[in-house]
Amino acid sequence: VSVFLDGASQLLFSDVDQDGIVDEDDSCPFDPLNDADSDGMCSTEFCFDFFFESILSCNNYRPNERLARRCALAGKCRVCSCSCYSECYGNVDECPFDDENDVDSDGICGDVDSCPYDDENDFDGDLWCADAESCP
Repeated sequence: VSVFLDGASQLLFSDVDQDGIVDEDDSCPFDPLNDADSDGMCSTEFCFDFFFESILSCNNYRPNERLARRCALAGKCRVCSCSCYSECYGNVDECPFDDENDVDSDGICGDVDSCPYDDENDFDGDLWCADAESCP
């Protein structure tokens, strides 16, 4: 399938996240805030798997699938950018505004966690996080 890209479409595909930095020079090509929390990991807000590629093969390149770890070799980093993100671009920043990336591993990013260093989030309900009280 051939697709003609006009000037606007060409620009869109050279700066996918629309941050004004062309993808080849962008350290976070799918993250318009370019690692807002400066933890060295990018979000994937604007990653995409091209529709026709997805039907044919992108899902096969996801981690733990039959073609995992072959994205770069097969030239799929760009057309299967969501499926191939970890292999081609590094770890996904699940907490793009938390530079410690959920340090207590409770599944709540620190920027919105009421107890960012308490993995049980004030389990006893006394309004004190375990890391801040003497008798948690």
